Amino acid sequence: MADPVRAIIIGAGQRGRAYAQYALEYPDALQIVGVAEPQTYWREHVATTYAIPEDKVFTTWEDVAKLEKFADCVIISTQDSMHADPAVAFADLGYHILLEKPMAVTKDDCLRIHEATKRNNVLLAVCHVMRCTPYSLKLRELIQCGAIGKVVNIQHIEPVGFWHQVN
Repeated sequence: MADPVRAIIIGAGQRGRAYAQYALEYPDALQIVGVAEPQTYWREHVATTYAIPEDKVFTTWEDVAKLEKFADCVIISTQDSMHADPAVAFADLGYHILLEKPMAVTKDDCLRIHEATKRNNVLLAVCHVMRCTPYSLKLRELIQCGAIGKVVNIQHIEPVGFWHQVN
C-alpha cells in the first residue's frame, strides 16, 4: 500500500477543517502535516487534532512558503479574495493544490493560477462540493428519471450571508 498523501491546510476555517477531516476517517490515505491559520483557536485545534509538530504550525501561508517543500499538496481554503497568491506561490514550490471555490475572484488571478500550475506541472483541483450534497444528488436523480417532468431552467443560488466574507 502506498504512503498517505501529506497535506498542509492553508486556512483552517470551516471548509479547511472539513477537508482535513478526511485524514481522520482515512489515515492510510491522507495525513495532515502542517497548518497555516491566523486565528489562534483554529490553528491550535487543527495542530492538536492532527498531531502536527510545532515547527509546522504557522500563522500565515507566507511562513509556510519560506520553507523547503515538506508535503505533497496544500489545501487552500482561505477567504475567496485570498486564493490567488498562495496558489501561485505553492505551485511555484511544486505542491499539488486542492483549491476551494471560487478559484479566484478575478479573471487575471485565475489566469495567474493556471499559468503557475502549468509552468510547474502540478495538479490543480478546484472544489465545487455543492454538486455532491445530498439535495443536489437527489435533484439530479429526479431529473434523470423524469420524475419531475421536463426541466427548462435551474437556478441554484448559494445563500451567502455577510459572514461569508468576514475574516
